[in-house]
Amino acid sequence: MQKHYHILFFSILVFIDLKSQTTSVSVPKMMTKELYFKSAIMGSLIYPGFNIGLEFPMFAKEKTTTKSNGNTKIRLKEKFITTNLGHYNHKGFHSNFHLYGEWLMRKTKQSGWFIEWSPGLGYSRTILDGTTYKVNADGEVSQKKLAGHHYLLLSIKFGGGYNMSIKKNGNLKYYSRLGLITLTPYNSFIYPRITGEIGLIMPINKILKKSAWH
Repeated sequence: MQKHYHILFFSILVFIDLKSQTTSVSVPKMMTKELYFKSAIMGSLIYPGFNIGLEFPMFAKEKTTTKSNGNTKIRLKEKFITTNLGHYNHKGFHSNFHLYGEWLMRKTKQSGWFIEWSPGLGYSRTILDGTTYKVNADGEVSQKKLAGHHYLLLSIKFGGGYNMSIKKNGNLKYYSRLGLITLTPYNSFIYPRITGEIGLIMPINKILKKSAWH
């Protein structure tokens, strides 16, 4: 038993020594204040839709980690405020339009691959998929146009993608992510929906230049 303690103690010392030989330095990084446009195919479970939005750069820092063998790893950490307009159609139930904002945090490797996550808050408007009727106080029946409901929307999304500009191969970022949106109050409770999206992100100025060129 005492021998095992010696081995454990030696292993801890080795681990501490290795960690002490690894240094990390984080420095602020200038961000271009250009807007980014994002467009994606989005759906809730099997129900199709879309998501479009804008990304506003806020903060960035670059973390460089140097190991004892001299190898370095660089990670770019960025934060954005985003605005999004999304929609999906659940046939036979409702169409859901939602406008929401996110606080997006993205971490990019030297290779260009990145991961991200974003909490969000916004507004949802559903339109029932079918003819809806209403009855007034006199018992008269009439058709109700655009019948549906208004909700507070809460969201959390996780994803990843590839930034082509890291390797100077272009300006696009490709991404995919999964999320959970929650509508409330829904019959005095909450109504969660799982979402998924695949899309791309591009600087607005590049889109405008291409439009002007054509």
